[in-house]
Amino acid sequence: MNHFSVSSVRLFFIFFLVFCFSGCKKSTDNSAPSGSDYSKIVYLGSTNLSLARYRGTGASAGNKMLFAGGTDFSYAPFDTVDIYNAATGFWTTSKLSVARMDFASAGAGNSVFFAGGNNYLGFGYQKIVDIYNTTSGTWSTAQLSRRRSNLAAASAGNLVLFAGGTDTSYCNVVDIYNLNTGLWSTSHLSAPREYLAGVGNGNKILFAGGEAANSSDVVDIYDVTTGTWSVSHLSAPCSKVVGASAGSKVLFSGGAPYDSIHSVVDIYDVNTRLWTTGTLSQVRVKLSAVSVGNLVLFAGGECKGNTSDVIDVYNVNTGKWSVAKLSFPRENVIAVALGNKVLIGGGLHYQPILDVTSTVDVFQAE
Repeated sequence: MNHFSVSSVRLFFIFFLVFCFSGCKKSTDNSAPSGSDYSKIVYLGSTNLSLARYRGTGASAGNKMLFAGGTDFSYAPFDTVDIYNAATGFWTTSKLSVARMDFASAGAGNSVFFAGGNNYLGFGYQKIVDIYNTTSGTWSTAQLSRRRSNLAAASAGNLVLFAGGTDTSYCNVVDIYNLNTGLWSTSHLSAPREYLAGVGNGNKILFAGGEAANSSDVVDIYDVTTGTWSVSHLSAPCSKVVGASAGSKVLFSGGAPYDSIHSVVDIYDVNTRLWTTGTLSQVRVKLSAVSVGNLVLFAGGECKGNTSDVIDVYNVNTGKWSVAKLSFPRENVIAVALGNKVLIGGGLHYQPILDVTSTVDVFQAE
């Protein structure tokens, strides 16, 4: 089913013109070129998901950007998947095999994976993995070795990893899917935890922070070439952390130490294996992270009862920060990037009234 609005039509023509004037460059990569040198993101306008939601997830592969699952104030989970076709500028909808929220997603090759989650008020834990093929537009399913929600997913090389989470107890299991063989295997984190972040960069996949009885500073680093693990640490224990990577840098922020929140950004260089830190312009949690080219974005969030419209933008080429804005403040947004476009959709906002939104803000890296 297609769904349109005046703003959607306007955005289609904007994307069409940008595509034409860019020389019709062909690429199967779902991110901007690694050698890109963007300096900012520009707001192009807004469109809408087919329904208002938060606590969903999203990812991209091929020429598709997917926004899946989640819930609203009913706390009944959704199975709806909104699919944006970056080549045509139009939306379609599809369905997960099981409605759920608090699950993980990752894009790899021509596929997008949606794994785990729960289907009501933190219960009804799931082990299903819905796999969408962006070339054929078809779905298949697989299963994790253990049901769980609040897990993390990330990809690098020919592997997709699904790590941690919780059901009735905290989990240290890592399910590993091999894109080349279609086979699954398992490994383990150094410590069980939920609310961790997963980010892939080069031949490494990092799983950072999280919580079990307390917040964790552990970063488990998996080498997809050797199949081995190493362990590092964030600058402070941090739960509900988010992360993204660009260039040789992997950034983590936005989490909450057990009794507070902070604005620290931990920055890991996969080449030097050294850590540095930065600072968000605004202290907050429940934000989202995504990268486009050489820029890493931390969008939205909440602090002390107020939602945020801030997008902190880190340029890995220059090491400098800048700030952009969402069209209005909200937390728990779903941020997905493809080429030089970033779509930030859904979320919960507090002002002027507490509500869940379907708005998708569209940005372009320039």
